[in-house]
Amino acid sequence: DYETIIETWAVKKNFHQNGSLNDRYFNTNSRKNKKILWVVIYLDNELPKKIDKNILLIYRKKKKFPNLFYLFKYICQMLIYSNFNLKKFFHTLSFQSCFAFQNYNLIKEFIFKKKTKVLLFPYEGQPFQNMLISKIRKINKKIKTLGYIHYTHPFQTEIFNRKGSPDKIFTYSLEQLNFFKNLGWNKKNITLIPSLTFKRTIEQKNKLKSKIFLKDKLIDENKILLS
Repeated sequence: DYETIIETWAVKKNFHQNGSLNDRYFNTNSRKNKKILWVVIYLDNELPKKIDKNILLIYRKKKKFPNLFYLFKYICQMLIYSNFNLKKFFHTLSFQSCFAFQNYNLIKEFIFKKKTKVLLFPYEGQPFQNMLISKIRKINKKIKTLGYIHYTHPFQTEIFNRKGSPDKIFTYSLEQLNFFKNLGWNKKNITLIPSLTFKRTIEQKNKLKSKIFLKDKLIDENKILLS
């Protein structure tokens, strides 16, 4: 039983040889607080040799051939889930929606324990995050859902306040905070905090020296190179 559950992403280099996780979003080690269960969506092919007891890995093995039986089973389940409404059914067919159902079924038994008080994400408004939060509101409203906005780009409409949004979000950007007020968020539910990903230490400043930060999508690489 854990009081807090954090669902995050990681690759092999984020794990230490002792089995602990150094989370890149919250810039902290999983051993700092053993009352936290780390649910890690694992993005590498090779698994860590060792993981601590308070870490749960969600890992997808690569297969040579598609699992057609699973596809057929999923389609049947979603037809029933959508009550044979073709519009709703269509929205369940994306990879993101499929993963949302898989993710919930894998970790629901860990979330709905008596001691669980908080569910925290590096929040991106992804379907699996919104589904977990929606289920929590139906089953146990006492569990607080929190999201840390760890990234920024000019028009973050995926963070608009909707069904399945966290109870509270945290941002390190004053401009972002003001922008989110236009996305349906009450200012009481947005908190401005120092960046957790980039802490203002001498070591961190040295890491960022002589580096160029680019946007997430490059339309014309030559213009950037000429600049």
